[in-house]
Amino acid sequence: MANETNGAQTPTPAVENPQAAVDAAVSAERHRLEEIDQIAGLFNAEMVHEAKYGATACDARELAFRAAKQATQQGRDFLTALGIDNQQSGTQSVSAVPGESAEGSPEGTPAELTPAEKMAAARQSVKALLHPETNKEGKNNG
Repeated sequence: MANETNGAQTPTPAVENPQAAVDAAVSAERHRLEEIDQIAGLFNAEMVHEAKYGATACDARELAFRAAKQATQQGRDFLTALGIDNQQSGTQSVSAVPGESAEGSPEGTPAELTPAEKMAAARQSVKALLHPETNKEGKNNG
């Protein structure tokens, strides 16, 4: 039997040599599975199994494409959920400066010290570092 295309006859390899066609198909299938095995570590086991043996079996390129589409969708879902969570948590209303969002005087903002008060505080800190034993007594007395 021969295929007829534009009046020319081309032999059909499957009819003339069926074993060669079977061997080629087996080789192609082995190659497909080897390519999937080479990249299988990048994907979950269910996806790899589906690509190898499932109803929608495919080659390694198609597997990578499917995984990329799935990862894209997961990323979109994650960002959507993150945005919703951010809105619901009220974090946007929290100020970066401590106490600024509170009414009245901010709790976290220290009062401005005079130069003399700054010098006294610095001397007290140095004294505490150099003489820790007297600092304990000073705290108890003061």
